[in-house]
Amino acid sequence: MNCVTDIDGKWLKELKKGEAKAFELLFDRYHRLLYGLAFRYFQSDADAQDAVQHALIRIWEKRNEIEFTNEATLRSLLYTILKHYILNELRHRRIVEDKHQELFTMFQTDAEESSCAFEQQELKNHLYSEIEKLPHQKREICKMKVLKGMKNQEIADVMNLSVPTVKTHYSESIKRLRRGLDKWLVWVLFFIS
Repeated sequence: MNCVTDIDGKWLKELKKGEAKAFELLFDRYHRLLYGLAFRYFQSDADAQDAVQHALIRIWEKRNEIEFTNEATLRSLLYTILKHYILNELRHRRIVEDKHQELFTMFQTDAEESSCAFEQQELKNHLYSEIEKLPHQKREICKMKVLKGMKNQEIADVMNLSVPTVKTHYSESIKRLRRGLDKWLVWVLFFIS
């Protein structure tokens, strides 16, 4: 048995007894190796440090339950603990990220639908308000055409007007409504931006 193996065996026994110096030796010997492996996966100093700390503390906590036969077994055990920590952490992060994305998409869709419905209702309300401002005959023609979906001939029959008169009144009404809605849209866009 060579000198290095005797030293490893000695500090492994001391580690099992709970000697702080043995834990320092464990830390000094494996910290860089474990850190390099963890950093390769996390690409973050803080996350790699957390992973190494987890592996070393886990060995310390389980030192009485683990049978250390040699340094190679300890190294394998540390790598296994680190590997499980990394895999669990990455899996957890992916699950959290998927949930965040799902919630974001759901919120965005709900917000867009709510916003769109609100904007449509506001536009309808403003349109109806502008229709009410029209002179009586133009207002009635617009209501029949826009709200009831009646054709020009039907409106002409109900109001005892000619079809060209209905078309003229409707055309003039549309121009007035467009001006009223354009002013409203300018205000809406001003407040949104």
